[in-house]
Amino acid sequence: MDTENNEPKAKKTARERFFAIDAQTWPKVCALGMPAAVSYLVLACGSGGDQTTTRWSVDAITRHTGIGRPRAKQAIDALVKAGLIRIERGGTRPQYSIIHAHQQKTTLPDLTDEEKRIYGIIAMGNNAVPKIGRHDNVWQYGKPYEAALSLTRKGFLKDLGGHRFTLSEPGAVPEGPDLIWLPCSLVDSEGKHLTPVEQIRQSNNVRVLRLFIDLYHSHDLINGLGIEWRPPTGLRYKYERIKLGQMGEHVVWGFKPENVEIHFAARFCAPHVDRTKTEQQAQAFFDALRVLTDLHLVDVIPHLVDNYSEHGEEMWPIPMKDDGEECERLVGLTAAKLASLMLTPGQIEWANAQGIEMASPVKKHMADVQAVGIYRLRHRPHTEATKAWFSDLNDQCRAVVERFNELIAEFGADATSSKHATSR
Repeated sequence: MDTENNEPKAKKTARERFFAIDAQTWPKVCALGMPAAVSYLVLACGSGGDQTTTRWSVDAITRHTGIGRPRAKQAIDALVKAGLIRIERGGTRPQYSIIHAHQQKTTLPDLTDEEKRIYGIIAMGNNAVPKIGRHDNVWQYGKPYEAALSLTRKGFLKDLGGHRFTLSEPGAVPEGPDLIWLPCSLVDSEGKHLTPVEQIRQSNNVRVLRLFIDLYHSHDLINGLGIEWRPPTGLRYKYERIKLGQMGEHVVWGFKPENVEIHFAARFCAPHVDRTKTEQQAQAFFDALRVLTDLHLVDVIPHLVDNYSEHGEEMWPIPMKDDGEECERLVGLTAAKLASLMLTPGQIEWANAQGIEMASPVKKHMADVQAVGIYRLRHRPHTEATKAWFSDLNDQCRAVVERFNELIAEFGADATSSKHATSR
């Protein structure tokens, strides 16, 4: 008897499992509030391979979050009433179906009467929305622009700018779901710790939860290093570039923190922009992003890029703190060590006085090099694609470190003050 082949398979951990939700449904879920949004993610985490059928219910919500049973039941009732889930079997062991956007009815169950009125007017082709409605035009009364912005945040409208709006899904119901794939570790604690979703729930800010999940929709480790950073629609942390010195064919550049940059039209930023304000229109976005970085759910990994434009390409990571993977931090430390060998003690002292946090030498023909902080989600599913990305990253970092170490040996062997640059 082959007992080895008859042994039960070990259950996959939460980080090895993943689930999906519909990107077009997610804004409508968040419009119902934090308890409903958290509960929806728990139900979805318990779905099968079809990402639709789930037997997780109130018990699972209370087990994986801090939401009490009465409020968990109210959250499920709200999702059912909004047409976002359907009860397939009631009783003590209920079963639900998650209804994706292409399966939902065209009703607007979670909107106020004013929002429904404005949605109907825009649906008839009236795209230019005034701040104040008047009796002598189609808007009649109220504050149509504020209602249109609220509809945009809830995912029913798309803001075209200039007070113009259109339906988010004009003309037709989507043919299928637009899935956001998520690791189960976001929801399933396995009884060991607070999950990311539970930590965000404690912030009592549903915008943070919406942004967190939306970022997964834009997270790409197959074709990139995380969230797209390039202008005009990417998210990035920008650094000020300062020339520290030059030795032969190498220029040593230093970088100090400046600010976060985002284009308001980015799909994960647009729902948080308040265009009724004259300034700080995206403050809600930046506040939500700060919560995610403070919770260490999103890392910012500084990278050297050959130019700061839509055509820019990453060269190598240059983190000096605890951000990024170990191999990336080794590149950053090695780049800084090489840079220090190319600078005089006076130049190093001057750089420290300027608040320089990172430094790297590059060939002087690379005149447009810049540092950008690339945002990367820390919780990632343990899939073959993730493993392949991590393997490639290690190989690339190893090659950079080897090249830098060769230069360190060259410059360190006989570095003298006469070989150091004296100008910046």
